[in-house]
Amino acid sequence: MKKLMKLEAWIAALIGLALIIVGIVMFFVYLDVCAMTWNDWLNASMPFIMWAICMRVFAYTHEEKKKE
Repeated sequence: MKKLMKLEAWIAALIGLALIIVGIVMFFVYLDVCAMTWNDWLNASMPFIMWAICMRVFAYTHEEKKKE
């Protein structure tokens, strides 16, 4: 059971990291392709960023709960 929770936290962390990387890649691609402004990029990537932050928080709280 403990192993499964650790795996869940790892998956959440990896997904969060992957989304951050996707956001950075999207930034450069959009900048080149569309010549988007910083504001446009923020609007486009905000859901990804928010989801990544939520995943990181979830993974962290998951870890904290297990310690107790």
